[in-house]
Amino acid sequence: MAPANAWADFARTMTPHDALYVDGYLMDHPANREAAEAALRALPEGVRVILDVSPVIGIPDGLPTDGVIVSMNHREAQEIAHQRGEASVRDHCREPREAARAMASLLHRPVLVRAGAQGAYVCMSAQPAVNTTDGVTAIPTPRVEAIDTNGAGGRALRCPGGLPRAGYPHGEGASPRQLRGRSGVDGRWPGLVPDT
Repeated sequence: MAPANAWADFARTMTPHDALYVDGYLMDHPANREAAEAALRALPEGVRVILDVSPVIGIPDGLPTDGVIVSMNHREAQEIAHQRGEASVRDHCREPREAARAMASLLHRPVLVRAGAQGAYVCMSAQPAVNTTDGVTAIPTPRVEAIDTNGAGGRALRCPGGLPRAGYPHGEGASPRQLRGRSGVDGRWPGLVPDT
């Protein structure tokens, strides 16, 4: 286990060119929360902070007011609004774009709300003029082609169906793990399972 002051000692070495990422869920353990809050208090001026907030934990003590962005997914924004907000704030969190604006108002800090395939929404006090009409900037999700890079998914699915053709009796090697293991060991389907 690291010494209690290890995070704060490290934070003191940071410069304004650095950013400290704080995982809100990590702070569920009391010792981690203490260590994270001590690190925030020891943080030199100008170091940026990204807090990936946890609705269970909330905003940690010592979080700077400047140079901070609070990140959350849409569901977390709704939960925080439910816990801390009035009915009007909860109503504004039904859609991710509106949730970003509502959370920034509620938390008094810039907010990033992640919305999966819909992208993400940022609401900051000094909002750029690009892609915004309401103080919220939309960040589209990049479009990517889904590729099975190793082919293992298709091979693993074909294993059970191929057993009888490969000479294995029905029911032998019942679990997919056993099927993949056996096929890699006996060489009937070479390359299916790595040697290491």
